[in-house]
Amino acid sequence: MAKGAFGRRDFLKKAVASAGQVVAEVSAATSVKEKIPAKAIKKVNFLRPPGAVEEESFLKLCTRCDDCVHACPHHSIKRAKERGVEGTPVIRPREMPCYLCEDLSCIKACKTGALIPVEREKVKMGVAKIKKKRCSAWDGQPCQYCVTKCPLSEEAIYLDDFKPVIREEKCTGCGVCEQVCLTVNQSAPITITPARYL
Repeated sequence: MAKGAFGRRDFLKKAVASAGQVVAEVSAATSVKEKIPAKAIKKVNFLRPPGAVEEESFLKLCTRCDDCVHACPHHSIKRAKERGVEGTPVIRPREMPCYLCEDLSCIKACKTGALIPVEREKVKMGVAKIKKKRCSAWDGQPCQYCVTKCPLSEEAIYLDDFKPVIREEKCTGCGVCEQVCLTVNQSAPITITPARYL
């Protein structure tokens, strides 16, 4: 009887130790996995919603609750499908840019601090860049779509001798110019560089 009791006790000790080892291994794997996205996301061209904190902090704070997704009146915010950042909110300008709503409802909907309050004019999702060799206006053709559609027209982008020029320090990276540019150019000469690359 006593011998059997010790046998069961040893068995339970080993079982608990094994379970602890499995938990430790899973925790280590999760810890490593959490570090992957910050490197991996650089290969993927998407923007974070307005007010997003620095990427590594964002990935820790974002609970993938979809509150910002549902709050966006233009359906600009989607759930990421990329490995490592699945379910986090992203904006793909060519599909649907951010229109910089007056009340920035996505930020108000975030309860975790992944999106923090910021003035509309100081949003920094990225910066627009123009490849002049591909731009119709820079090729002498009349085109002002990017300027007229920009939510911060004349501040973030303006015309100089009928050619669009971007003020990088004022550009929010909303992506409106990139999307409208595609309506007149097969390959958009305007693209947004995400804030995490800047």
